[in-house]
This record gives sequence, structure tokens and C-alpha cells, in this order.
Amino acid sequence: GEGCRKHVHVTHAEWWIVLEGAFEWRLGDGRVFQTKASDVVCLPRGMPHQITCTSQTPGIRLACGARDMEHVYVR
Repeated sequence: GEGCRKHVHVTHAEWWIVLEGAFEWRLGDGRVFQTKASDVVCLPRGMPHQITCTSQTPGIRLACGARDMEHVYVR
């Protein structure tokens, strides 16, 4: 049930590889989808997102973006 607050990266795209566990992704355009180990998620810059771990075991995801990428938190 842990994850990040809803936020957006206005200057860079971001992508992730899910290494362990499962996650729910809520996007600013209303889409919601589930991921599991070995899934890759790519989001363009400017797409609000919130990520929550949904597995019983800890989830691990590797985030790939730019160094010092700004997080703009939104409601």
C-alpha cells in the first residue's frame, strides 16, 4: 500500500522496470493499470502519475530519468 504522492516531471520523461512485486499506476488522464515483475513503464514528460505497491511482499521498481529531475506535486 505504500507509494508516492501524485506528481509530474515537467522537463523530462521517466521510465521504470518493475523488479519485484506489483504496482498500481494512476495517470493524470484517468488511466489506471497494474504491473508486475519484468514489466516496463514509460511516461512522457508532463504526465501526472501516482504509483502504489499492491503486492503482499515489498515491491521494487527501478526509476530511470534525468539527474536532479524535479518533482512537481499535484492534487
